[in-house]
Amino acid sequence: MQKEIDPPLVENLSYAPRVSNGWRRELLSRRDEGTHVGIQLQLPATWAYGQSLRDPRERLSALQQDVLDAKAAIRVALEQLAEKHHISMREVDSSMGWADDGLADLVYQTENDLVHEIEEQDPV
Repeated sequence: MQKEIDPPLVENLSYAPRVSNGWRRELLSRRDEGTHVGIQLQLPATWAYGQSLRDPRERLSALQQDVLDAKAAIRVALEQLAEKHHISMREVDSSMGWADDGLADLVYQTENDLVHEIEEQDPV
């Protein structure tokens, strides 16, 4: 009597980048023999590394500091470019306005999520 195979497990092998080709062939050959094939994921999962258990206030403060650092780095790069190519500082200041807006757009959702998380912890 042949064992029934769970097809989604075998089909998902192509989406498992950490499975080497040799191991993938081994799993597929087991499938062909009628053996149940499964993959055990390593824990913690790779997506969990981006998650933090720190206080949302700390994360918000770190985000705001990183935005300030990014603005300073952009300012330095623009000033160097302006000096090298004889561009006026007025143009640099104007470009910094665009950079500020871009950074604000970039972090808006994350900042907003952190503010909501803080409000959920300490409702007014």
